[in-house]
Amino acid sequence: MKPSFKKHTQQNYSNFATCHILQNEKKDMKYLSSLIITLCLANILCLGLVYADERPDHQCGPPFGNPPCGDGRCCSIHNFCGSGSDYCRGGNCRYQCWFAATPTVRENSVTKIVTKSLYNEMFKHRSDCPSQGFYSYEAFVAATQSFPSFATTGDVSTRKREIAAFFALTSQATTGESEWSDAESHTWGYCQINGTTTNDYCTSSHWPCAPAQKYNPRGPVQLTHNYNYGLAGESLGLDLINHPDLVATDPIISFKTAIWFWMTQHDNKPSCHDILINANSQVKVNIPSYGVIGNIINIDNTATNAIGYYKRYCDMLGVSHGHNLKYWLDQSVDAHIQMPI
Repeated sequence: MKPSFKKHTQQNYSNFATCHILQNEKKDMKYLSSLIITLCLANILCLGLVYADERPDHQCGPPFGNPPCGDGRCCSIHNFCGSGSDYCRGGNCRYQCWFAATPTVRENSVTKIVTKSLYNEMFKHRSDCPSQGFYSYEAFVAATQSFPSFATTGDVSTRKREIAAFFALTSQATTGESEWSDAESHTWGYCQINGTTTNDYCTSSHWPCAPAQKYNPRGPVQLTHNYNYGLAGESLGLDLINHPDLVATDPIISFKTAIWFWMTQHDNKPSCHDILINANSQVKVNIPSYGVIGNIINIDNTATNAIGYYKRYCDMLGVSHGHNLKYWLDQSVDAHIQMPI
């Protein structure tokens, strides 16, 4: 929990201005003592607020003047900096907490298609599973504002299908359950933040890896490999090579990396966004397996499950699924890239 500061009222300042007219010396001394204590405490707080780096002993909190913790780290209720839910979530955290500040939702074309209530129904279990509500509606909307072409190109049906497809593939990447009852089918998207792996994914010499950092899957698209962290960070103005955990601790940055991946061409392949708006409908590509978007985003034989998510989200958005979904997401032939309509 971030420290709160009581705002002085006009009456408070009036009291300060007139304190010299107090006639009782004892009251004057009592007031002066209180004022000195107040100023000392204020000085301690101010020193803590301007402290530039995490303390070498990693201590934090009110006893130490509320110094900051490092990037991606939080001050726990036990007055130590650290990362992970024991430090950063809910009642465990003093400040720099995960989701400490809820961004203001500014209405845009995306909010007109996906309302908060609809989003919460789409991802109805995101607060019940390991992600514990990390992927908030507010963070998603805030991230879309950095990508003015995302879900704003084409007619309303095209824009809705782009959102449905983005949600489908990121839901599949972060799914929390492998089996569902019919009633719960495809409702477990956005349940995972970090992919489980021992690999550091330091695979490109072009982006020298930072000491002790791993570039394992994180976020809605499960961003992986140092080169993807480097390219995403370069595009977003962030140092994700030295601070890859921002993708797992800052929900807005997390969504930004996913939308960046969606909007960007990779390895001479068209972007997922281009596919959805038919921008490359005449381009012929070699599809080794799992369809056009599946090949770009590297999903495997779970493509059929992604189609299930896509259909559910289309239904909720009131738009037709389109045709040839197997071709779009699950086809091992040469094909023209086209929107499945």
